[in-house]
Amino acid sequence: PEPSLQDRVEALLSMQKKCFAAGLTTVDDAGIDYHTVLLMDSMQQRNLLKMRVYAMISYDSVNTAYFFKHEKIKSPYLNARAFKVYGDGALGSRGACLLAPYSDQKEHEGFLLHNEAFFQKAARDLFANNFQMNTHCIGDSANRLLLRVYSTMLKGKNDLRWRIEHAQVVDAADFARFANYNILPR
Repeated sequence: PEPSLQDRVEALLSMQKKCFAAGLTTVDDAGIDYHTVLLMDSMQQRNLLKMRVYAMISYDSVNTAYFFKHEKIKSPYLNARAFKVYGDGALGSRGACLLAPYSDQKEHEGFLLHNEAFFQKAARDLFANNFQMNTHCIGDSANRLLLRVYSTMLKGKNDLRWRIEHAQVVDAADFARFANYNILPR
């Protein structure tokens, strides 16, 4: 069953306790829904949740509809100004989208989770609504595509802090795009 509101509150408080015990005072939470962001915000306003959170909202029609209407949340403890988009999968599962085939699977180059038109639309929508785009890209082909998509919106030097999450395999020919468009490899 879906967790109740009380279950969700208790989970966040448990997470906070464990993080504080380990010395963590700030976390990034990637791919969460707007309900969770609003719950964190209300708990912080009631001084229950004292953990600083950089929240990456899951990019989907429900979450974008909410935040494009209500705008981002920026407080001393909560920063919900970014959407998490998924470009490809992971290397271990052979889902990372590579320029060349996997060395142990000669006919397989991985795959993108969406087509280029999807990423272009996401970039346009997020840019127009003043949100960051943070895209999961492991493979060099996925990184190249998203760097190209980002560059169409960012138009050179900027302080928008769009990110490529993981940037694990990047072709050397693409390094300059990170610097030229102020894209953060994470």
